[in-house]
Amino acid sequence: DFAAMLGNAVEKVNSMQLESKEITQRFEMGDKSLSLAEVML
Repeated sequence: DFAAMLGNAVEKVNSMQLESKEITQRFEMGDKSLSLAEVML
């Protein structure tokens, strides 16, 4: 079903964006376990 596939795709993108935001915030706060390369990807 197209609607279900589209919904899953949107959900996955949203999840990736939230994870990216969290990693960026951790890096900005000085988390030494993250490299700049990890944050940029």
